[in-house]
Amino acid sequence: LVDIENCTRGARASAAELRALWGALTQQAPGVAPGDHVVIGAARGVARRYRHLIQAGNVRWVVGADGPDGADRALLGAIDLRRVAESFDELVIMSGDHAFVDLARRAKAYGLTVHVVTVGDPGQRSALSRDLSAAADIRTRVRTKPLQVRAQYTAAITTVARAAARGALVGSPAA
Repeated sequence: LVDIENCTRGARASAAELRALWGALTQQAPGVAPGDHVVIGAARGVARRYRHLIQAGNVRWVVGADGPDGADRALLGAIDLRRVAESFDELVIMSGDHAFVDLARRAKAYGLTVHVVTVGDPGQRSALSRDLSAAADIRTRVRTKPLQVRAQYTAAITTVARAAARGALVGSPAA
């Protein structure tokens, strides 16, 4: 289940950002395999903006009312846990919203592993509610932007490697 509004900071993501997010989701953990059944929930206005950007044979969109929790209600109304448990061993909830806590608990009662995926970039506060985090068996945070500190570390590592290759003594002075 993908709460697209939660994943896009309240549907503020551009088309390019949403394409990048979908690419990250399909390529990073937990990934999206051809046999997976993906249900994306959105309010009407958000679905009009985003639906054409994410389409695949295993993706179904459910549309809720415009307004607070429209996507959440559409997703919750679209799932039949008994049928999911018959066909799958894991329920992935891509949202941090508290609205999915009861669903996560009920899914575990059906024997499903509950995997909660949130989207967040370095420096952003986690959007995962404490209760949903506690109900999940697995938690994954997908980043859409690379860590900026990596460039600094890469430069430092390159400097050290070059000095080592020249045979220069590298290290800190003895105290």
